[in-house]
Amino acid sequence: MPFPTILLFDLDASGHHSEYLTHLIEYQLEHRLPIKLIALVSPIFATKHAKLTQRTSVDASVFEWKYISEEEFQQYQAENNVIKRGDFEWGLFCKYASVFQAKHGVLMYLDHLQLAILQKGNQAPCTFSGIFFRTTLTNYRPDSWKERINFIRKKWMLRGLLFSKKLTNLYCLDPYAAEYIQEKWHSNKALYLPDPVKTYPFAQEAPILLRQQLGIEPHRKVFLIFGFLDERKGIIPTLEALLQLPQKQQQDACLLLVGGWTAEEKNRFDEKLKAVEGSNHLQIVKVDYFVEPELIQQFFALSDIIMGLYQKHIGMSGIMVRSAFAHKPLLTYNYGLMGELTRRNQLGITVEPNNPEELQEKIQFLLSQSKTVGNQTMMKEFSDHHQVKFFAECIFKKNKKILS
Repeated sequence: MPFPTILLFDLDASGHHSEYLTHLIEYQLEHRLPIKLIALVSPIFATKHAKLTQRTSVDASVFEWKYISEEEFQQYQAENNVIKRGDFEWGLFCKYASVFQAKHGVLMYLDHLQLAILQKGNQAPCTFSGIFFRTTLTNYRPDSWKERINFIRKKWMLRGLLFSKKLTNLYCLDPYAAEYIQEKWHSNKALYLPDPVKTYPFAQEAPILLRQQLGIEPHRKVFLIFGFLDERKGIIPTLEALLQLPQKQQQDACLLLVGGWTAEEKNRFDEKLKAVEGSNHLQIVKVDYFVEPELIQQFFALSDIIMGLYQKHIGMSGIMVRSAFAHKPLLTYNYGLMGELTRRNQLGITVEPNNPEELQEKIQFLLSQSKTVGNQTMMKEFSDHHQVKFFAECIFKKNKKILS
C-alpha cells in the first residue's frame, strides 16, 4: 500500500522560503517517514535553486519536486490585488492537492491566504496546516488609530481562521502568540514553531582569516548588518549614529554590510558618505556578492556586535539565532517580538525606536566594553532551541494528521 501524500506548498522562491523547504526535505530524506512528500513550487524555483532540486531528487517514492505551470505562474505574478492574488493561490493549492490526492497540505506561508481560507477553507480537498509569520497578538504597540484598527482586524481574522474545520494546526514563529491563542482562545490548533537556522562547522581560524581577507583593521570592533539591505534594515540610522561618534571612537569601529542592496538604499548610503568625505574615520566594508550558506555563520563569528534595527518589524528574524549561536550581542529596537526575545533571553541590548541619542549612547557603551555583552548561557540555550531538527519535528510529528 503506498504511503499517504503530504503536500508542501510555497510559490515564493526567495529568502527563507527555500531554506524552510530544504529543512523539511532533508529531514524526510534522512528519516524516511512513512509518507510521500511533495513540494509544489513555482517554475522559477528550479532555475533559482538548481543545485538544491538536483541534490534532493534522489528517491521519488520518498520525496518529489512538482511545479505549477508557467501560465499559472505568470497569472499569479501579474495579479497585483492582494485579495485576488491570495484567492488565486488558494485555488492552485486546492487544485494540486486534488491532482496529487494529498492526505494533508502544509502552507509554508499562510499569512496572505487568510481571507481565502476564511471564505473557502472548508472546500479544500484535504486537511491543511500552515506557518503564520506575522502575528501581532502580543508585544506590539500601535502608534496610531489606523494601526490599532489594523491590529484588531488582523486579530479577529486570525481568530476566525481557527474555526476552519480543515485547518488542523497553525504554526506560530512567535511563542507568545501561540501561548495567547492556547490560553485566551482555548484552541489547541496553535503550535509554537522554532525559527530554524542551519549552521555549518568551520575551523577555529576561519573567521580570523575571513576578517583578514576583508581588510578589517585588527583593532576595530565590527558592527554587522546582514541580509537584504533595504530601508527596513536600519542602515542609515546605524551609519548616522556611528558618524556622530568622536574621532577616537570612530577609529575603533567598523561597519560591515553583507548582502544585496536595493538601488534606493545604496544611493542614500553613498550620499551620506559623500557628505562626510574627509572627516570620516569609520571603516566601512561591503560584501555585496552571494555568500554561500556554509560561510554565513563565519561573518557573525568575526563580528563583535550584530545590528538588528529593523523598522517596525513584525515577527521573528534568523539573525537573532545566528547572533546567539555566535555568542555576540544583538542591538535591536525594544519593539515587537525581536525586542521581547532579546530582553527575556538577554541576547543583547534594546533601544527605543526613533531615538538617535539613545542609539549613539548604546553604541558607545558597546565600544567601551572589553567583555561580550549578554548572557552567554542563555544565548546557547536560545540557539540550541532553534535547531533545524526541532522545526522539522514540530511540522511532521506534532501534527497528528501527517503521521496518523
